[in-house]
Amino acid sequence: MCTVTWEKKNLGYRLLFNRDELSTREKALPPRVVEKSDIQTIMPIDSRAGGTWISANSAGISICLINNYGAEKRIHSDTAPSRGDLVSSMAFATTQNQAAETLLDLKPQRFNPFDIFIFDAHGAPFRWRWDGVDLTTDTPNENFAFSTGFDIDAVVSNRRNLYRQWQEQNRDLADYHRSHIPQASSYSVCMHREDARTQSMSEIYVEEKLVEFTYWPGPPCQTTALPAVKIHRQQHE
Repeated sequence: MCTVTWEKKNLGYRLLFNRDELSTREKALPPRVVEKSDIQTIMPIDSRAGGTWISANSAGISICLINNYGAEKRIHSDTAPSRGDLVSSMAFATTQNQAAETLLDLKPQRFNPFDIFIFDAHGAPFRWRWDGVDLTTDTPNENFAFSTGFDIDAVVSNRRNLYRQWQEQNRDLADYHRSHIPQASSYSVCMHREDARTQSMSEIYVEEKLVEFTYWPGPPCQTTALPAVKIHRQQHE
């Protein structure tokens, strides 16, 4: 289960991501700056597989991935490579097209189903979806996405309806990601159940001259954010 939301800001955007995992999964390493070919990228690291699920770089490009559990119920391989390798490989792209070219070079059909969101420097995303049969791309028509392997229709319906209420009331999205409505459970955005929970929350701000990544290394309802990791936003050729 995961929840991702985003909103455009003056000369940039804001991206938030709740990562939901089994309680037995090892804690991820907090965001760090990684540099490659003069591109700086901020990303947390999955301590088990070594990849990541979210990144933001000095060109203002952010990438995040959620599992496509609806498709995974039909098609899944225990020997497929980690989907986190996709994001960590795409994380240094300076344009959406370059990120997409990297994705295609990685032969995404080898991986279990996913949705990948590639945000340009103004916060406009393209989504690439692999459902185990077809690889497609589109532009999301709403500023949120959800991933769950539990009671999919009910969980998605609750989180979607709550998001729309939040927008109508002009409430802050970080509080949406901390929320326990109707109660702390599999259905709430900040997810809690006996065997799994929201393991972290990420908040990315991309501004005219700055990229800032703030990370909560546990359920955001209980955890204090780590000091923000910041890099200069640059123009890349």
